[in-house]
Amino acid sequence: MNNKYSAVSEQLGGMKAAKSFSLESLQERQLQNITSGITNQMLRFTRVISATRMFYEIGAAVILIAKFQIIVRMGEYVWENVPSMGVMAVCYVHGA
Repeated sequence: MNNKYSAVSEQLGGMKAAKSFSLESLQERQLQNITSGITNQMLRFTRVISATRMFYEIGAAVILIAKFQIIVRMGEYVWENVPSMGVMAVCYVHGA
């Protein structure tokens, strides 16, 4: 990625020389190729980060639901006289 940024700054620095030799179109195409490469890399990076975040959040939700179900079922077996909502409230208060 750093190579692309240095290539962009090199291209921008060479614009003065390109103008003096009437090579603006060539310089412009090269700069466009470099910037499209940077854009594509950023797009791929964003997709990977988004997918990772999505799987992390889904996994966290599944674990939270499973933990909640285990607590409720334990409460039903152990404390038969205490309603499930009471067990959930106690677990919530104690950070289970």
